[in-house]
Amino acid sequence: MVYFNLKSITQPVGIIRIMAVIITCMCFSLMASVKPDSSPYWGWCMFTWIFCCFFTLLILILEFTTVSTKVPFAWEDFTAAFAILSSVLCLCASIMYPTFFSCSTCYRQIGASVVSWICFALYFAEVVLTRLRPSGQNSGFLSTLPGIMKMLESFFACLIFLSLESGQYSGSPALNCSAFHLYRQEQHPHQCRGGSICVSISCSFLQSLVNNTPATLLLEAK
Repeated sequence: MVYFNLKSITQPVGIIRIMAVIITCMCFSLMASVKPDSSPYWGWCMFTWIFCCFFTLLILILEFTTVSTKVPFAWEDFTAAFAILSSVLCLCASIMYPTFFSCSTCYRQIGASVVSWICFALYFAEVVLTRLRPSGQNSGFLSTLPGIMKMLESFFACLIFLSLESGQYSGSPALNCSAFHLYRQEQHPHQCRGGSICVSISCSFLQSLVNNTPATLLLEAK
């Protein structure tokens, strides 16, 4: 039998999640109200806000109906990991969207950018509240340091392919090499050079922000 848990939406974490749903909905609504762009960065920002809005709403519903107590995994661990991932996604979108798509007269884009920073602040606040739980309540793998590192690996792997210019590596072994390197790192992490891929991703993404153009990884040079 399903019971309703009002405490889940009246406690601080629940209030933050309700605000996050509203704010992320405002973000992609403002973004969708302007002309769509074919840039992969545009699609990434739209995906980020829709993803965060949908899954935050789903978490609220599952906790309010107490269905979350019946799931076959550590629910607190899952929600803590989701808050961390959402804060990273919103931080990336908050930097990326105004860099590529905003201007001094683009009021909707500026509004979406400002609201996106509010989204990041809300998810970061949820992370802080989650990490302040008494010792023993945070059980599971995803919310631990190794779990967070795994999520960041997946996140940065997405940025690798996002930052590759469309058509630049068509027919080139470089794209296959990057995919193989990611696969090899996942399968044999002890055989891979630890910091090389992170440095490549960071340099590529920072280059794209500075030049205001899609970044390319210097894979062929390697």
